[in-house]
Amino acid sequence: MATKELYLAGGCFWGAEHFLRQIAGVKETCPGFANGNTPSPSYKEVYTDTTGYAETVKVVYDPLVLPLKLLVSLYFKSIDPLSLNRQGHDEGTRYRTGIYFTSPEERDPIMEVYALEEKKAGAPLAVEVEPLRNFYPAEEYHKDYLIKNPDGYCHLPLEMFSYARKANRTQLYLRKAAPDDLDAVSLIMTQAVDQMLREGKNQWDRTYPLPSDILADMEKGVGIVLCRKAGPFPDKTEPENEEILAYAAVVFDGEKAYDDIEGQWISDFPYVVVHRIAVSDSYKKMGTATKMMEMIGDYALEKGYRSFRIDTNYDNTYMQKMLSSLGFSYTGKCFYPRGERLCYEKILG
Repeated sequence: MATKELYLAGGCFWGAEHFLRQIAGVKETCPGFANGNTPSPSYKEVYTDTTGYAETVKVVYDPLVLPLKLLVSLYFKSIDPLSLNRQGHDEGTRYRTGIYFTSPEERDPIMEVYALEEKKAGAPLAVEVEPLRNFYPAEEYHKDYLIKNPDGYCHLPLEMFSYARKANRTQLYLRKAAPDDLDAVSLIMTQAVDQMLREGKNQWDRTYPLPSDILADMEKGVGIVLCRKAGPFPDKTEPENEEILAYAAVVFDGEKAYDDIEGQWISDFPYVVVHRIAVSDSYKKMGTATKMMEMIGDYALEKGYRSFRIDTNYDNTYMQKMLSSLGFSYTGKCFYPRGERLCYEKILG
């Protein structure tokens, strides 16, 4: 699973951390101090409002389960975005609100949410949006403060924690690809081919895979898409539109090229095989392909298949690393008209 980080200043970090850690898709939180001017500050030093730091929560999250824009939207639910250097009864520059990102491409989606919130508020927001310059974890007693001290001080009302637990209803699921998906899937395949050509890899090119190959998959009922629906918020009724994150052909009736490989399969179990797996550019570097492979393996096991086989090109090092991380073993080489491929197998269950 590929996680990402966002740093959120929302007033006193005791309540802010407790709110954020309730959200489905948040994997880790850490209270601390961000974007200040002195090295390794203590809580007492930051409390003087002379260090330039904001009380901030480091949020480690799964972007597949918790989209960045949803995380930022939920953060806004927990603050008064018009209040300068004050949240609840807590006042001072250390209690300012801010969103601190670690990658330049995160700024645009953050600002999309920011613009919506500013329009809703009808006035300029007092929320900083800046690159993270520095972050220092707070002393250990601050971490999970409201778990250790259930009756401790918190500027947020208790119902906010219940809201946060229910807020993210994102769904990730596999379904059969339909002809209406052809444009979206063809774009994903074109993006994958473009990347391979840029990197000088030989597995795919402009002649394969074509939209006709994808349409043939759909007609055979083997084309599968990984989809996501995010939402709804507890105070809304309609989820967001379905997004197609990735595509693969998932075959349960064998692969002729696997009948005579240069090597040895681990088992002679009935197997599932995946061809033509590709991820949308918008969801790369998030563990999307890994997640799809795991879900396909679970699906195959439910259908009674004990073996998962796949092949890839000798220069597709990303796929080889992913297969290794998923527990696949190299078994030899198979041969197609387009050339030889490296074969892998995993026993399911």
